[in-house]
Amino acid sequence: MWTGLEAKKKDDKKILEEYEIAYKDESKKLKASVKSSILFLERYRDLLKPHGKLLTIMDEPILNTKSNKPIRDWIKKNFIIKAVISLPQNTFVNAESGVKTSVLYLIKKIRPDEKQPSVFMAVSENIGHNDPGKPTPEKTTYHKSWKNLKDLRRNNGNLFYKGN
Repeated sequence: MWTGLEAKKKDDKKILEEYEIAYKDESKKLKASVKSSILFLERYRDLLKPHGKLLTIMDEPILNTKSNKPIRDWIKKNFIIKAVISLPQNTFVNAESGVKTSVLYLIKKIRPDEKQPSVFMAVSENIGHNDPGKPTPEKTTYHKSWKNLKDLRRNNGNLFYKGN
């Protein structure tokens, strides 16, 4: 199920032209398509006060694939990353979605050069239900690890750190 906008569609193109994040690099050329969750990040940034806080759910490929590095760079330019919590694959099974996601806790920067402190990283292992969506009595558990932005750069710019 595609949830985004495509530059080849007239109405979509008009909307994409309003978003800085919809352009390739610093050029004036639009990307062929942009997921709505990415566009929401820019809108959240516009609506937040300086140092305003944001909690959002993001598809994990945005946080750890090479093709999405420009998105991660944009996030790092505009937000202080406080936490990334990876959710289990089955998190949204009851909503009929199998997309692997993470919770992002971001704070809007006042200036792009604001210092990035250590980032809280966690992997949730149980979201309160099993793969078919039946409730499980166990509480949510997670593995946590602290990483700073320097370590993330060594990890090819991925925001999601996959282990020690």
